[in-house]
Amino acid sequence: MKEIILKDDEKKEFILQHGYIDLELNEVRKCIHCGLTFEVKDFKAYEEGKRKKEYYVCCPNAPECNGSIMDWTTNLDFGF
Repeated sequence: MKEIILKDDEKKEFILQHGYIDLELNEVRKCIHCGLTFEVKDFKAYEEGKRKKEYYVCCPNAPECNGSIMDWTTNLDFGF
């Protein structure tokens, strides 16, 4: 996978197109994989594939953490 560097004004649209969830960039979430608490705007974006590209909204700890937008909780007391 290759990381995509997005400008701040591109991040909201990327989440809507590839994360399929309408989140505000200043929301605080926690990754259930690594336990990181972060603001949504700090996510990392990745693309994969040569002909047919796939795009991912990932935990700010990626690639060390394999958490995606579906693995972020609003329960900041979760697990860790």
